[in-house]
Amino acid sequence: MKETIRRPALLALILVLAACESTSGAGGGGADGDTDADTDTDTDADTDTDADTDTDADSDTDTDAVCDEANFAIEIVPGRLMILQDFSSSMSNSDKWNDARDALLTVLSDPAFASIEFGFDLFPDSEFCVVDTLQLPCAPGTVTEILAALPTIDPAPSDSGTPLYCALENFLDPAYESGLLGTGGTTYILLVSDGEPSCTTHECEGAYTDVTPEMVGEVAADLAAVDVLTYVIGFGYLGDPLFLEAIADNGGTGADVIDVDDYAAFEAALETVVGSVVSCTYDIGEPDESADPDDVNFFFDSDGDETVVPYDEGCAEGLGWMWANVEHTQITFCEGACDELRSGEVDSVTVEWGCPTVVIE
Repeated sequence: MKETIRRPALLALILVLAACESTSGAGGGGADGDTDADTDTDTDADTDTDADTDTDADSDTDTDAVCDEANFAIEIVPGRLMILQDFSSSMSNSDKWNDARDALLTVLSDPAFASIEFGFDLFPDSEFCVVDTLQLPCAPGTVTEILAALPTIDPAPSDSGTPLYCALENFLDPAYESGLLGTGGTTYILLVSDGEPSCTTHECEGAYTDVTPEMVGEVAADLAAVDVLTYVIGFGYLGDPLFLEAIADNGGTGADVIDVDDYAAFEAALETVVGSVVSCTYDIGEPDESADPDDVNFFFDSDGDETVVPYDEGCAEGLGWMWANVEHTQITFCEGACDELRSGEVDSVTVEWGCPTVVIE
């Protein structure tokens, strides 16, 4: 029997994974379908006129033999995304703040992204160039708090600057945000800004130093080195493009700066970035002793058509799936299969234990 993981993936979905069954015979030999070599010499005391003595010694009860069976708790390993939103006074121009807020409300409410642990931060977080208070950390359920808080946030004060350098550097400090560093796996920051840094670094380094593209690029590289990757959206950006380009080039995602100018374009950019953070790693818990890691298969179901996803060792071909750890408690879908999941074209993921694993050719 096969069990199904429905999209969007739930964070605590319990699946019973039962192996394929092999019948105890293909035909012949009697009504039970067994293939034993009985002589059918019936010795019963029935009143029929047959001459057989029916000395059949088999004791089968027509129960199918199961090649393996195991129960598992399976859940998607959540992606983590910190939205770092520019809140400088220039965001009030051309209604950019209201557009950004409305787009965030729309995208973060999408159930397709329910598996992501969101966080939210503003820069500055009050006025001028102050950026020392985290708004909401990445954690399960934080998205509910973000959705509740966004409508209550008023447009930025007229005298607030753009402490971009300090805002990004904050996330190198686990004391500032513990939901990104050292949590295992890759986490992400989405930086949204409409202008280049307009504040010196004195707020976070105790020195009055003009910020350069090289400085912000170095911070992005430092974050990437500890598995915190940075995406960049320029929303009606009017500053020197080298600043955002330096962050994107060193952010570790391989993505360029996404330049947008209106609500529709910003919403589409958000969906693209957030969709890329949807995790393709699944935790299958502790396997039963009888579960053979060489006898497991995963299937994608699209519009009623079920397709096996082959095992792709080390994701060498980038198309199937691989074990994510040596304990065989996690699997990761490789790039091609992951793209299918993130596209929303896959209606469900089905897993079956007990039959030889299909390996990519």
